[in-house]
Amino acid sequence: MDDSDKPVKGTILIVTPCFKSVAVLGETLRGAGYRIEVISSHTTEFFATPSDTQIVRLIASYSEQRIGDVCLAIRRAMPTLSILVLGPDVEWMKLNLFAFGADSYMVTPFDQMELLARIKSLIRRSQRSLP
Repeated sequence: MDDSDKPVKGTILIVTPCFKSVAVLGETLRGAGYRIEVISSHTTEFFATPSDTQIVRLIASYSEQRIGDVCLAIRRAMPTLSILVLGPDVEWMKLNLFAFGADSYMVTPFDQMELLARIKSLIRRSQRSLP
C-alpha cells in the first residue's frame, strides 16, 4: 500500500509566514496519516478550507497583533476548529494568544512526538464537544 492508498485521518491547516519552515513538520504529519494544507498567514481568508479540516496550526513568528488578528480570523471563520500555535517562549505572547482564541501553545523548537500527541488530544476534545 503506497501513501496515496492510506486512509487520511483529516486535514491539518498550517498557517505560516514562511513556507520553508513547514517541510519537516509536513512530512511528520503526512507520515502520521494527515493531509496537509499550507496557507500564508498574510491572508485572513480561511473559507476555502477543506471540510475535513480538524486543526489549525499557526506558526507564531510575527508580531503579537498580527498573530492575534490571524487567530481571531480563523476563530470567526471556523469556530469549532482547534487552534494550536507554535512560537517562541515569550510569556506575553502565550498568554495573549489564548485570549485571541488559541486552544494550545507549544514553544519552538518542539518535539515532533509531543506535537502529534497534542494534535490527537485536540481532535479528541473537539469531537467530544460536537452535538
